[in-house]
Amino acid sequence: MTDHKGLPVKGYAPTQSSRNIAFVDRLKELEERYIRLHDEILDTWCTADNQEILQDQWLREGLKYVQIGSSLRGRAVFAPGRVTLPEDDDAAA
Repeated sequence: MTDHKGLPVKGYAPTQSSRNIAFVDRLKELEERYIRLHDEILDTWCTADNQEILQDQWLREGLKYVQIGSSLRGRAVFAPGRVTLPEDDDAAA
């Protein structure tokens, strides 16, 4: 398994395995497929003749939770940790 240099983001490991990257890429593809299905729903059912505020609200909430779920699963795979803040050095002194 190949390790890849990660993004320089605090809290994340400096490298990620090919397996982790492939899995999160699959998550992102599934998320994109769902977003496209969401867009199709908007185009099909939320026409000028059939715009209901409640319907639009449920659709936006559904999309939001798909995006949150995808993000949380990605975090579970990449396993970020806590970060040290500048003021933490002062507390140790």
